[in-house]
Amino acid sequence: MRYFLKYIPPLPGIIFLFLGFYWLTDPGAAAQLSGMTLLDGIGRSGQIGYMTAYFMGGCIMVFVGVITKQPMLLQAAAMIIALTVVFRVIPWLFHDVELATQLTVTEIIFTTTLLFRVSRMPRNIVNDNKSEQAQQPAEL
Repeated sequence: MRYFLKYIPPLPGIIFLFLGFYWLTDPGAAAQLSGMTLLDGIGRSGQIGYMTAYFMGGCIMVFVGVITKQPMLLQAAAMIIALTVVFRVIPWLFHDVELATQLTVTEIIFTTTLLFRVSRMPRNIVNDNKSEQAQQPAEL
């Protein structure tokens, strides 16, 4: 169990890191991997920027959350990934689009992994900083 808690939760961050760099270095292949076509003109700029920001932002939240043991960062990363699932399912239900089943299942696994790690983190980590600040005398 310790192995799982130590090495598995950073995997979504590692995968997000590679996907973010993939969007920067080979956006056409990254788009194809995501089941997209690469847009033209300003749409391409936005597509690359948004996708890179999504993956790099998720990566940073996971890594910083794991390293600093801040559950809120892991929860934020899990929320973004879970919202991706929700916003994949809604168009499938209401707009007659194909459901990206493989990607959706992967995102559910990532979300579950991160939330499981959060559930096993000590609850007093966030409160330790506040109690240390409370013990320090106020500066004038």
